[in-house]
Amino acid sequence: MDNWEEQIELNKMQGNELFSSCGNCTSRTRQKILVSVDVDGTCDAYPYRLGNLVLHGEVWTKNSYQIVQCGGCDFISRKTRKCAQWPTNMMIMR
Repeated sequence: MDNWEEQIELNKMQGNELFSSCGNCTSRTRQKILVSVDVDGTCDAYPYRLGNLVLHGEVWTKNSYQIVQCGGCDFISRKTRKCAQWPTNMMIMR
């Protein structure tokens, strides 16, 4: 998988709010997104043998990093969300 491509987008979610638990006051509050970085990556997966399965197709990842401010106590913290999708094309080899 040597043909990895990434697209980075800064502050796509800046100014939006999310409802989440605060690491400081432990309350679920509205948190304002002060800074955000979104990283999307794709790669063509070469056939990969896993037992009697052969996987091939496209691999993609979607990662989001945010600096947020709690609406209750004003504490500033970070949030990370990661997602990956591995090849969905499978063949059973006998």
